[in-house]
Amino acid sequence: MPKPSCTAWSLLLRWTVPALLILAMFHPRGHAASVSPEEYEKNFKDFDGTVYVRFKIDEPKNFRYSVLVQCEVNPYGAEFQKVGEFSRPVKPPEAAKSPGLEPGQGEDESEAEESPEKQESGEDSGLLRAGEYSQWIQLPRSGSAQWNTSFFVKPPQPGMKLHLEFATKPSQKFIFHAYDEELSSDGIAGVLMPTGGGLEQLNRVMTYTEWARMRYEGLVKAVGDQKPAHLKKLFVGTNVDVGPTRWFGGKVSRGRAEMEFQIMEMLGVNAPDFGIHTLQGIEDAWWSELAPKYGLLTTGFRGWGDYGGIVRVPWQQFNDKETIWQTLDRVNDESFALLKEKFGAGAAFQNARSVNLGDEVGPAIDVGYLTVPKLKDAFHLYLKEKGFSPEFFGKKSWDEVTGLEVRPAIAGPGQPATGELQHYYWTRRFVNHYTALSYRAATKAVLKQFPKAEIVTVNLQAGPVQIGVMGNSNGLDGPNNMDIFELARLGAFEGLQVEDWVTTNDFAVGMVCFGADLLRCAARKRNMKTVGLLVGFWAEPRFFAWMMQGCKDIGLYLYGPVTTIGPAWADSPGEMAQIAGMTRLVSKFEDLIADGKVKTAKAAILVANTSDIMQVNGLYFGPERQHLYICLKHDYLHVDLISEDDILEGDGLKNYSLLFITDPQVREAAQKTIAEWVGAGGHLWAGLGAAGWNEYNQPAEILNPVFGIKRRHMQLQEGWQVSPRAPWLSGLWKLGFRNIDTLTVTGNSWMPALKLPVIGAKMAAEPSTGTVLGQYGDGQPGLIYNPFGKGSALLVGAFVGEAYVNLHWQGGKMGYGQVERMDLGAEARKMATVLADPIGLERPLTASVPGLYTSLMEGPRGYVIWVVDLGAKELKGVEFRVKHAGPVKKVSSARYGDCQFRMDGDDLVAVYPRVSYTHLIAVEK
Repeated sequence: MPKPSCTAWSLLLRWTVPALLILAMFHPRGHAASVSPEEYEKNFKDFDGTVYVRFKIDEPKNFRYSVLVQCEVNPYGAEFQKVGEFSRPVKPPEAAKSPGLEPGQGEDESEAEESPEKQESGEDSGLLRAGEYSQWIQLPRSGSAQWNTSFFVKPPQPGMKLHLEFATKPSQKFIFHAYDEELSSDGIAGVLMPTGGGLEQLNRVMTYTEWARMRYEGLVKAVGDQKPAHLKKLFVGTNVDVGPTRWFGGKVSRGRAEMEFQIMEMLGVNAPDFGIHTLQGIEDAWWSELAPKYGLLTTGFRGWGDYGGIVRVPWQQFNDKETIWQTLDRVNDESFALLKEKFGAGAAFQNARSVNLGDEVGPAIDVGYLTVPKLKDAFHLYLKEKGFSPEFFGKKSWDEVTGLEVRPAIAGPGQPATGELQHYYWTRRFVNHYTALSYRAATKAVLKQFPKAEIVTVNLQAGPVQIGVMGNSNGLDGPNNMDIFELARLGAFEGLQVEDWVTTNDFAVGMVCFGADLLRCAARKRNMKTVGLLVGFWAEPRFFAWMMQGCKDIGLYLYGPVTTIGPAWADSPGEMAQIAGMTRLVSKFEDLIADGKVKTAKAAILVANTSDIMQVNGLYFGPERQHLYICLKHDYLHVDLISEDDILEGDGLKNYSLLFITDPQVREAAQKTIAEWVGAGGHLWAGLGAAGWNEYNQPAEILNPVFGIKRRHMQLQEGWQVSPRAPWLSGLWKLGFRNIDTLTVTGNSWMPALKLPVIGAKMAAEPSTGTVLGQYGDGQPGLIYNPFGKGSALLVGAFVGEAYVNLHWQGGKMGYGQVERMDLGAEARKMATVLADPIGLERPLTASVPGLYTSLMEGPRGYVIWVVDLGAKELKGVEFRVKHAGPVKKVSSARYGDCQFRMDGDDLVAVYPRVSYTHLIAVEK
């Protein structure tokens, strides 16, 4: 086999922590007027983040003006601080009070700016004259990422240059940077500000034009002579706002605009997103000219705010002449027609492929809305169609059934139902139902006005990635619950999108895979596209995680080039180089990826929205379903994710041989269907507490005969109900679980002998027909197997997923290369997959080393093998086996070129020379 190619680019990408090391390659100190370490020590070493500024305009000679200075001190919250409006410097006490410093204040008298002997009269009185400096102005300080200062010249004169001088003290002696910034068409200049003291932050102060040049030159240096990705079938986007300030900054210069197009080309961005007003900061005509030149295929736009925030239709707009659904259709039609009328003529707008209806959305109505007559009637009709009466909810009449906003106090699963639990559960179900139909009205209206749009969706909450639940992971209790499967089934959107907002490490890659797979499986029924919004530092491993589970559209959380909200990863040189590398990597096999589909599995994990609704804090079993998924993925047992509705509608279990359940609350109807499926030949693997309760938190005995038990309940560790810690972090101990026992399995002909830690809780079960295969330390049953009809069931008295992540990432070591041995956690993997081999469940793709994240895409011309490994820094000679690959012409790596392979019967075995952290392998039939 030929030696792997070792170009400078491939070596760059294989660095241990690439994003950090690339930082040195084009640091902010690289812009033209940067301060050297020697100059800093001599003149500016006491810089604490305080910046003074003065300015002037030299041309035209007869120009008179003032300048409004305003800082966006917190881009994340759109928080502004007006510094003041500044004009001609005058001697105190005649000057108006302002946050600026008067001439001479804080500097030597010899350096003070002289003020005129007398004021001019007329309308120009007190205005700055061309060639005249302003007073020194002290700017505020902020620690917010990418905060900025805007200079509004009045009257606005586009094309002029504002000369800016920045100093650490109000004196010419302490000027550390100066630049002539060309004003936008609205007469505005923007400047990036420091977030603290020190040399690096001092050199961060630069205008947006300088920043664009720094990013451009840095990318040129990073990519060298590598050709741009120029993706044609896969789509990579990011928010694009090159204006000098948030919300209408006017158009920048043609040269600045083209530089941003060049930057997007080098990054591999081919589908930028923009706001509803235009491609912000860029003339529409420039889009028509420059987009094809630099490989930009399409755009996306945000359809919320004044025009798209209409999904939450105010109750005042309901009337007696319309049903609520007719009102939703009418209001959305009117709103998006207005949107198109105001902004839709531009080429960038007309080319839009995707429309985003909202960010981190919650339900379309609050429960309090259910007192509004029209909504109340719709709620009652919904309940009547389900066959309920007011008495079912503990009420005497329908008029009393108005929705229950707060979940009744639940000390733990199994409390007696009083009607309130039923009331609460169906309130949440209706709110989700109404939300789906509300967004469906908006989606239909968008497609009517913008028929080219292929994706009309929202950015859903990060819960599926962060903690394995479908609702708002920033507020995990029930009122924020949303059932993504139902939203997809009812046609709320054309496409599904979730953001990932987790730190990159070996564990987080699995979290992203779970979220991406949840979207893939929810979208499958209506064959919708899925979109991954990729957040933050060291993007490539999570970029792979999204794509390997079927996302062909990636939104980069860059929020730039000029930020509209923080944090702004466009400000990270290392991240820019990462993105440029990963788009070039996938471009090598773009056709195969675009044509390929993730193979449908023969095993599935149930994601029961009932559990998300009914659990206190809605999370205790969300991580378990996610952790079990990661455990299975590390053992190469490919699974789909299915919902309760999938099981109940259209015989959703018929394509599966093995079903995993970890969720404690599952609808009774779904439990009955599962029991019938097992009796007909299916195989059920159930974790601790799985399906132990129904949708009203009542003990459920439907599956007891399937498990071969008389009764069961959970024994919780002391301190079970604890507040979760930072669900958006990829840590293992969000819930404070502790080891409380050990499950010992002696083994038999098909069950391996093993010992498994029992973390957080264990079960107390009394067998009937089931065989006890494992015991706790006190000899009580901890593992029960039962043949049932033509199928079988295994009841496991432990959180196997939780055990796995603790065993595999011992001591919480999840960083790149920190896993001591890739086979750590083998006991948990064996327990999780123990039913697979006896029932003949095949793994489409396996690796000779456990613990890698892999995925197999299959298309008409071949396969794509995706690999992510952050556990070990480097593995050599790894073999990948593709079952039933058939005749194979060629196997090649995006990094190394041709790979050795052999056929083992009908199976392909490809030998990969060196596995570091991300890999892409093409198999051509």
